Amino acid sequence: MADINAFPIKTIPFNPADFAGVDGKEVELYVSPTHIQWRYVGDASYIDLVPLSDLTGTTGVGITSVVRTSGTGAAGTTDTYTITFDDASTTTFDVLNGPIGPEGPIGLTGADGTDAVWTEITQADYDALSPPNASTLYVIVG
Repeated sequence: MADINAFPIKTIPFNPADFAGVDGKEVELYVSPTHIQWRYVGDASYIDLVPLSDLTGTTGVGITSVVRTSGTGAAGTTDTYTITFDDASTTTFDVLNGPIGPEGPIGLTGADGTDAVWTEITQADYDALSPPNASTLYVIVG
């Protein structure tokens, strides 16, 4: 292995002024109907840089419809959907319908949907109920 001291390091003074050039002219950019153009500030005319046609891609394809083409939407089944594009091409994808969860408890109802019983109760009293009355709305207070 070579001794690092065997390679002397030479220090060269750096003076940024030694590398300074003459200030250049500022550049302006312009987009014409056909090109991106440039010119030096103050010049009379622009110079074509890039034709816009070189930057424009082809027109894409849009979607005209998405329709379920097979299946019923029932839980646990798979439906197939067809996408139709505006160039008349199509593609399909499948959707697995998840299961329906269990039904929640029946809410409070009265004769006209507003006659529920309202009972103010402390948390301790509520915790002591076994089970709470399903037709009573308990409001925990204090």
